[in-house]
Amino acid sequence: MGTHKRWALLFIRLKTTFNFSSYVVRVKEGVYNIVFNKDLARMYAYLPIKLSQLSKINPNAALKILQDWGDGRKDIRKLWETTVNALDEADTESEGEND
Repeated sequence: MGTHKRWALLFIRLKTTFNFSSYVVRVKEGVYNIVFNKDLARMYAYLPIKLSQLSKINPNAALKILQDWGDGRKDIRKLWETTVNALDEADTESEGEND
């Protein structure tokens, strides 16, 4: 990886703590416009936490989702949707048992 790309990545890492939706990184060769999708970043950040929660309720579903993620069979949006739906179903089932 070239020095300029490393500086661009370092800049992105430093700026991700702020709430900017896109950045312009200036390096010697030119200007790079980097679009940062907040929703995708949140999905990547919180998917492991959601999978951990799901593994305590339904370990088989969590393992299946983790395998899909590792094997690249589903994109992050589909993984997120599957995980959240599985958690919602588990919550619905547990509420039904409590009644």
